Amino acid sequence: MKRIMLLRILPLILSLIFIIPAVPGIALEDTVRTPAPYVTVKADVGALKIEWKRAKKAKAYQVEYSRNKRFKKSKKIKLKGYETSCTINNLKELKRYYVRVRARYKINGKLRYGKWSKVKKKTTETSILTLDSLLFNAFKTEKNHEGGANEAQRESGEFGLPEEPENEEPVIPEGVDVYCFKSLYDAAKAVNGEYGDVIPSCDSVEAVCLMYSDGENSFIEMINDSEETEIITFNNSVSINLRKHTVIFESGKYITNNALDFSLSNGVINSCDSSYSVYSPSSNSESNVEINGITFNTDITDGHKSGCTVIDSSALKTEVRKVRINLNGEGNASYPYGGIILRGTSNQNASDIENVTVFISVNRASEIYGINDSCITQNNKRSRIKITSDAKFRGAANGILVSNVSYLQNVNIEKPYVTITADNTSTHFGIHDERKNKDGMVTITDAKANVVNAAGPARGIGIYGKNAEITGADIFAEETDNASDGVGIILNGYDGKNRYRQYVTVCETEEHPVNVYGKMGGIVLKNGTYNILGGTYTSVDHTGYLAGTTTVRDAVFRVANRELYTKAQLTATGNANEYADAYGLYFGCAQSSENTDIINMYNCVIGNDCSCGYGELDNMPTTALSAKCGYIQPKEVNLYDCDIYCGSRFVIRYVDAYKQTKYNMTAKFNLYGNTRVFNRTGAEYTKQEIRNAALTWRTSYFNAQKSATGSSDANNKYYIHNGVSGITKIVGYSYYAPTEDTDMNTQIRDSYGTLTGADAEQYLNDDAVNIHDYR
Repeated sequence: MKRIMLLRILPLILSLIFIIPAVPGIALEDTVRTPAPYVTVKADVGALKIEWKRAKKAKAYQVEYSRNKRFKKSKKIKLKGYETSCTINNLKELKRYYVRVRARYKINGKLRYGKWSKVKKKTTETSILTLDSLLFNAFKTEKNHEGGANEAQRESGEFGLPEEPENEEPVIPEGVDVYCFKSLYDAAKAVNGEYGDVIPSCDSVEAVCLMYSDGENSFIEMINDSEETEIITFNNSVSINLRKHTVIFESGKYITNNALDFSLSNGVINSCDSSYSVYSPSSNSESNVEINGITFNTDITDGHKSGCTVIDSSALKTEVRKVRINLNGEGNASYPYGGIILRGTSNQNASDIENVTVFISVNRASEIYGINDSCITQNNKRSRIKITSDAKFRGAANGILVSNVSYLQNVNIEKPYVTITADNTSTHFGIHDERKNKDGMVTITDAKANVVNAAGPARGIGIYGKNAEITGADIFAEETDNASDGVGIILNGYDGKNRYRQYVTVCETEEHPVNVYGKMGGIVLKNGTYNILGGTYTSVDHTGYLAGTTTVRDAVFRVANRELYTKAQLTATGNANEYADAYGLYFGCAQSSENTDIINMYNCVIGNDCSCGYGELDNMPTTALSAKCGYIQPKEVNLYDCDIYCGSRFVIRYVDAYKQTKYNMTAKFNLYGNTRVFNRTGAEYTKQEIRNAALTWRTSYFNAQKSATGSSDANNKYYIHNGVSGITKIVGYSYYAPTEDTDMNTQIRDSYGTLTGADAEQYLNDDAVNIHDYR
């Protein structure tokens, strides 16, 4: 049966073969079987460069690209056969495009296409990222700081804006009167009830926008770009849709909203030397302001005579979404410059900020801020702030600033990404809660902050209000010129006048890791009640300062990457001849309570193991645990099931002993549970060795020895440390005494005075310094 069927269809097959003509130079089957072009795509700023391998006999090529992976609304480019590359310009920045290429052949005078190449997808770059190297210049090499910024921060997607709506024609409701105007200024007058120069038809080449009203609100729809010459003021409620068009203001001009409801969406606002781009004054504090899908480009020239905040609103509720702000120029040292300022003018006003990018490059200013918000209820999601200054401006820089008002404030900040690169002596914050001694709650989730200041303090996150929660963080903060500053997280329960207690939690989970690096200190706690629940805290100087009533669980404190710095960068004055040292984890602070704080640490890793090495730029801290005698020390430090790696000289050290007349060398370090202590070779100290060291310490720590080399302080002749010949001690201390003939066994003194009698007895008390209950 099969053979009969084959004989029947064989003549038909043969006839088809003879009907199809032969094609010289290329067989028909080659149009099917010829491999598709191999394509590579490289991204540039708003552009894609496409390259492919030449196909034999190809007469031309066709390049197709689209924002849609199914190539809906795609565009095609025709290229000649000898071309093997093309560049597509004028694309949207930071947008993903899909690209494919196919060859075209001429067969018997007819054009036939080969196979499409594999689809390549690529995201265009943006000019804002050309400054990305500035954000990471603190790394000095490609090697990251342990606990510092991670690779995810380098991804361009962090600064991507959401999809923009399509530029469709305005949809006008039926039955409304439509008016056409040659400028947005004329349309604004019509909204206010002052009809002036109305164009008869919106089809006119002069028409820039149209306006209609539903009886309560007016609507302005842009149909062309517009250049304005006057300040535009709205006294009645209005909704403005720029429809992806651009409004250009002349120097000093902007939009003022005096209406109860104001909406601005979908377009570009360009201004020069203006105090604002959009301004809603405090006299209009009952209004609602919505700004969505707008790019603001603001230039500030040299000698600008006033400050500038691109969006300044005192509205009852302000919503800012999918907005990008570019503020650039020389500026003026006497005035502040910022992206957004939202003012808390009542006890019920609120802000809602989502997916906003602020890029500020101003060289002279009294202050620079990305977002300054003092509303009572604040919601801030996915803000991206980048502040750079090539010159030394006068004031402070704040990426996100929570400003203080007299009302209770509740603040929610989710997934912020702040980078600051500046050079002055002021303190710069990535995220700054400045609500000193104020109630309310600040919640920060998955914060990324990179703060680099050449000549002054740098803070990743600073909390000054009473209550806060930080869940997930990736922080980098440094002063580049020397080791005097750079704090990853500072929780400051002190306002400079009155001590108050904070209640702050820093929490790490699997979904929300915490990695904090500060050149001087990873994390700094002052007066309060703190819960540090996980995280890695690193520094080249002090991995942390712990004070207050504090519980620390599952955290890591290590010295990180001192090899990335020159010795001069690790000294307080920048002098390479000075001794550069790392001090490890410190306990106590100048603003702590009166020697009553108890710090409990569970399942923590403290210090660096021997694998880190040590040398001139010692990656090991001098000491794993240090009590700063110039500070008010905690009463007890209890360590449960912790791994403690000693430093190059000590496991536990009392620093600057006898520099005050009270609360010196009294902190107890108590080791419980399965706490283990390792020397710098990696060997574990036995429990008996620790007991013997504690006994020796309690009975002989007050004996002073004269230094063979003299004190590191030129005014002091004596000092003690148990780091002779590099021998590591479990317990040790350093102190300074000014007179050469002092008998340190009977008289303890320093430049602050002489201690005798009962004061001296407190330092000789066997229980004053103790390592006990090591089980």
